[in-house]
Amino acid sequence: MSRKRSSPLNQRVIKQRLAYLNHVFTQASVGNFSEDIPIPGEKDEFTELYVGIQVMLEALREKIAQLEAANATLDRRVQEKNIVLDALTQEKNNLAEAKLNIEAVLQSAGEGLMVIDVNQYVVIVNRVAAAILGRAVSTIVGQKTAEVVQLFDAHDRLIPFTAQALYRALIIGKKVSQTAVYCQHQDGSRIPLMITATPVLQGQEIIGAIQVIRDVSREQELEQAKTDFISLASHQLRTPLTTINWYVERILHGKTGRITPLQEKYLATVHESSKRMAQLVQALLNVSRVQLKTFNLKPVTCDVPELVESVVKELQPQITEKNLRLEKQVATIQEQVYVNPKLLRIILQTLLSNAIKYTDRETGVFLKIALQPSATSKAETILQIEVTDSGCGIPQKDQAKIFEKLFRASNVKNYHNDGMGLGLYLVKTLLEYASGKIWFESQEGNGSHFFVTLPLTKYSAVALAETETMLS
Repeated sequence: MSRKRSSPLNQRVIKQRLAYLNHVFTQASVGNFSEDIPIPGEKDEFTELYVGIQVMLEALREKIAQLEAANATLDRRVQEKNIVLDALTQEKNNLAEAKLNIEAVLQSAGEGLMVIDVNQYVVIVNRVAAAILGRAVSTIVGQKTAEVVQLFDAHDRLIPFTAQALYRALIIGKKVSQTAVYCQHQDGSRIPLMITATPVLQGQEIIGAIQVIRDVSREQELEQAKTDFISLASHQLRTPLTTINWYVERILHGKTGRITPLQEKYLATVHESSKRMAQLVQALLNVSRVQLKTFNLKPVTCDVPELVESVVKELQPQITEKNLRLEKQVATIQEQVYVNPKLLRIILQTLLSNAIKYTDRETGVFLKIALQPSATSKAETILQIEVTDSGCGIPQKDQAKIFEKLFRASNVKNYHNDGMGLGLYLVKTLLEYASGKIWFESQEGNGSHFFVTLPLTKYSAVALAETETMLS
């Protein structure tokens, strides 16, 4: 229903209407849009203007409400962002402080330490490590490890990074140690090191590694002094022992006249003890020769089956005494092969005597010798030796140390208490020079199975070069 058109407004009413509009606009100018325009009941000259202004006011109120809401949201987000930024800043400060603490610990350590990221770049290095390498710390940090730490083996051959402890720690995620390695100091000298690389894990992910570098020059000097002493003492002991054995054997064989049964018993004990002492002296001499690199490993032609029979014949008294069954499976070899007979004899004597020594009476020992083609060279043949016994076996906790010098498994004293702990060490060391390998499988109480592989026609170039100057 349309509004009734009123008569024209008089001047006083017009002034009132305009004054109210002025009031509304004045309030709006200071941000107050709450005033409403009273729409006249009857349509007049101001009705459309009032309606338009009222619509405008309501629209402005709605926009202002939206802007206030948006502003509140923005303020809240800015506040949340500031909280996050504060947390990140605090975390950054904590990380910086932690890094400083870690660097302080690393710098105060007595051994060389390096922190390496997963891409093999050096993140942190302490002064000890830098001194070992003969470099300034600033020239190491940020560099690839392989560029600042070049490692060599005992024969001065460069060890590729893929064969180093650090690489293996980064790949397999386990602590790895490496001994008998050398680094080249900037002055050209070679420094013996022991290196241990430990992976740094974040959950299951490898994010880097810590490498401990230890200078073992002093230990090597002490070991060399000990080796020299053993060598000298062994040489000095061998001559009187040989003399004792010779005279005792002559007396036992009646060369000095008849002896009583009691005298024979005592002399037999002296002779046996003297032989054991001579064996110990010979073992010490062999060890010192290996360490001094004077053990002759030069390969020559050798009749392997004949050498096997010779070793078995030497061990026959022990086999007979314990009533053991020795089963042999020796490959038929038409021609003599190219191998060092002294090395082969030591291997067979050590493995067979251990098998006999630590096997119960009236059981068995098995020896197998076979030839097989090399997996790496068609011109090379591999001699594989296997010795299996049914004896006491090697405890799991001792297996990692079984090839160490002077080490004896914890359970062998129940079987034999006169072992020296040198045989397997000597065999492993000689095989390393001869490019051979030795390993075993064993379970305590269920015997042991030893394996040896030895190349017959090829030795490492370094080993051959060394053996040209070695003594027999």
